[in-house]
Order: sequence, then C-alpha cells, then structure tokens
Amino acid sequence: LGWCHQQQNQLAEALTYLLDAQQIHQAIGNVHGCGMVLINLATVYEMLGDYNQAIDCRQRVFRLLEQYDDPYQAALVNHGLAVLLTRLGDYAAAEPYYLRSLEIDRAMGDLGGIAWTQNNLGLLYNHRGDYAAALAMHQEALQTSIDLAAPTTQGLSWARLGQDYHGLGETEAAYDAYLEAIATQTKLGQQVWLIESKSGLAATQLALYMDNEALKLVEEILEFLATQSLQGARDPMLVYWNCYQVLEANADPRAGQILATANQILADQAARLIDLRLRHTYLENVKTHQALRREYERIKLGQTPSSRQIRAQT
Repeated sequence: LGWCHQQQNQLAEALTYLLDAQQIHQAIGNVHGCGMVLINLATVYEMLGDYNQAIDCRQRVFRLLEQYDDPYQAALVNHGLAVLLTRLGDYAAAEPYYLRSLEIDRAMGDLGGIAWTQNNLGLLYNHRGDYAAALAMHQEALQTSIDLAAPTTQGLSWARLGQDYHGLGETEAAYDAYLEAIATQTKLGQQVWLIESKSGLAATQLALYMDNEALKLVEEILEFLATQSLQGARDPMLVYWNCYQVLEANADPRAGQILATANQILADQAARLIDLRLRHTYLENVKTHQALRREYERIKLGQTPSSRQIRAQT
C-alpha cells in the first residue's frame, strides 16, 4: 500500500503505511522485510526532499544485506543511492553505484532494471557534460525498453535523448525526441515527467526561434506549478531554468519571479543538507543550479540577463 501511494505521488499516505510496515517487520524479526521497507522509505523521503533520511535508509539497507543475500534489493539500493548522489551533484561517488546496479541487473537478466539504470547513468553523463556518452547510454536504454515493451522507460529515454541532443547542439533531433517523450507520457498520465519534457521542448523551441510555441508551453507549466509540486521530478530545477530562459528571452516580467522562486528552493534544500560536502556539490557541481545562481546574482547587480544578451548577439 505504501508503494502504491508513492507511485501516485501521495507521499504522506505512503509514509504512514511504510512506517507501519517497518514496525511490524521489526516486531516479527523479518530482516528481509525491513530491507524492502527501507528501500521504499528512501524513495519517499527523497521525493519529499529529505535527502538526509533517504541516504540514511539506504545505508541501513547495505548493513542489512550483510545478513542475507538478495540481488534484487542490492540492485535497488545501489541504483537508488546513485540517483540521489547524482541529484546532489556528487557524480564521482554516484557512478560506481550505477555500475554495480547494472552489473547485478544483467546477472539477474532483469531488463527492466537494466533500462532504468541505463537511463539514469546516461543522465549522470549528461550532467557531467559528456553528451556523446549520455546519448549512447540513452539509445541503449531506449532499445532495451523497446525490447521489453515498457512504455514508461521508453518515454524516459526519449526525454533524456532530448537533453543529450540539445547539449550536442542537435536542436532538431532534440525537438523530435521531446515530442516522442511527450506523446508517451501523455498517454501514461505521468504529469510531473510530462512537465519536465514540456520544459525541455520549450527550451528547444526557443533555440529554434519558435517563440510563440515556447511561450505557450511555459504558460502550461506555470499553470501546473500554481497548484501542484514537482515531487517525483528527476531534475526539477531544470524546469525552472528552462521556463526562465523562455520568459527572459521574450522580456516577460514573470521571469524575475521564476528566477527568485528557483533560487529560494535551492537555498532551502541546501540548508537542509547536513553533510557540508554534499551541500557544496549540490550548489556548485550541478550545472542547472550554477546557472540559476549566477543569473540571480547578475540580476541583483543590475546587469542584463545573459539569455537576452545571447539573443541580441544572435
């Protein structure tokens, strides 16, 4: 029940059921059950932005796995910790966990696990600026997802390919990839991931000088953000950055508020991180976070926004 609620982004309900399950497993001495609950709890805490608790839950699973052998749980916990460390900008620490997860998935013949890990490992490469490696990994993930007939990871692969092509400057290919992602995620009703893909498409349309289309998509995103959160998004700050770029390039007065909101979210999240090293990587290593902070400081100093400067030069 906790997992089902988590899948529906009903996180308060998910937390209640999972904590109840944890108490029952502890009471009956079911160590294996405790491990599975902790894996799901870690995901919920991460979606809630409580990264400290998410890390602690996964570290506890690693300790429990010393008492029993479960390759499925081992793959999940390695993958989950890698995703979180990537989110926090600690790419060097994240990669070995991804590779270990991929190794276990392949040994089990778990195509679904392989597709998920390929998608997220590719995102790590994208964040590091190695767009060619990211593209190759996401193409593998897409093919794995097609072989498996898994639309969820297919949609995710198309969205990641959009990011890779955009990073490589292949804007038309990025445009097509995002359209594929949006079509799939619309059918599946994946609202949050759909918003992420729409923001990527809007940034791509801006690069293609499709300003009216980009602004229309940003209006849809802002309408969503007015009533709902980005809990469950893989890269929520990229949504704000993409929207900001479209609004600022078109001299829309809402650009400043989007930028201020994004920077407040960043500051609040960073303040919640107990580990000072991870706080540093979160703010300084993630390119989107760097861009948002630099732009905010530029505006505070009264300088012309960089996106408008680029437009003027072009």
